[in-house]
Amino acid sequence: VVIVPLLKVGVRAGASPTTISLDPLVTDLDTPADQLVWTHDPVTRVQVDQSALRNRRLQVSAAPDSVGFRQTSLAVIDPTALSDTLPVRIYSASAVTGIPVAGGLPDVRLAAGIPDTLDLNAYYFDADHGDAEMTWTASGQQEVFVAIDSVSHQAILQSLQTSIEDIIFT
Repeated sequence: VVIVPLLKVGVRAGASPTTISLDPLVTDLDTPADQLVWTHDPVTRVQVDQSALRNRRLQVSAAPDSVGFRQTSLAVIDPTALSDTLPVRIYSASAVTGIPVAGGLPDVRLAAGIPDTLDLNAYYFDADHGDAEMTWTASGQQEVFVAIDSVSHQAILQSLQTSIEDIIFT
């Protein structure tokens, strides 16, 4: 059983690969971790090292010109063919340009009058700046109230009526 809802992977384009140990992300009551097999769905413009995956590590790299957001999923399979999947969001950003990469923000359904939150830090990667250095803004909202906490980067969303809006987070 995969014990995390999704995995965010930040990669510096043209630099050393990003490596993540997969053992802490899964639990199997009757199978040791070294007997679990990991596979991945095809993904474009980034490289997933197959030998690292066989050793229960996700190792992702990107060419210098391969900047952007991609999605894939990993599957973990035990010897009895039982499996689970892990959605993976890969952000490849360039330290040369300094432009952060965002993507994968979900559609949010709000019940009228009931606020919801969205952690914006989970949906971007910057190759040369950390979360504390980021500033987020929202635009396009008319009927939906949006407040972004400048420290935690939690976006609080609330609508007093039923409406559909496209909100752009920058």
